[in-house]
Amino acid sequence: MTDNDTGAGYPQDMAQWQIAGKCARLIGDRLTTEEKSDNLEITFVFAAPTVPSFEYKIIYNAYFDGRLGVKAEYPGVQGMSDMPVFAMDFKLKKQYDKFTFYGMGPDENYIDRNNGARLGVFTSNAQDNFSKYLNPQECGNRTGVRYVSVYDENSAGLKFKAAEQPFEMSVLPYSAYELDNATHREELPEQAILGYALPQSKWA
Repeated sequence: MTDNDTGAGYPQDMAQWQIAGKCARLIGDRLTTEEKSDNLEITFVFAAPTVPSFEYKIIYNAYFDGRLGVKAEYPGVQGMSDMPVFAMDFKLKKQYDKFTFYGMGPDENYIDRNNGARLGVFTSNAQDNFSKYLNPQECGNRTGVRYVSVYDENSAGLKFKAAEQPFEMSVLPYSAYELDNATHREELPEQAILGYALPQSKWA
């Protein structure tokens, strides 16, 4: 959340969505695996603790050449408020703090604020990507991302690539929950891992 989101009352209006992401329950007996010619497909089904409740899927395709395909499916549900963001967070070890991306940059930009950004290849790191606002909040987002590589000082790491359409992402030394729960920067924890959010879409 940002200060603008808070001022608009989104923490209250969107509370169910935050719980849906944080407290979803894996339905163990719905887990399936299927071996294909070039990959192993694993499907996880989760139940969200919302009213009304709903289910969503995360499908992993582990290719035999080392690639990993990730697909999230949300069918939509009536009776819920607008979904603020549909995304996945990836937690990596602290040393993977550098990133290079092909997308809109070089500075942070959002779906409703990217006219000043340009398409290109840019490099940064998690600490520099963290905007030191008076109140810790969501920051460091990039739109129109075709790929992002996150890596350590030896250039070892992971590459996230858009399968069908550009995505949004941020690389930060804190999770969204840590930012939401801190009212001042000194209240943020000493970070041992990094969060990489890959939103499929956001509202403006």
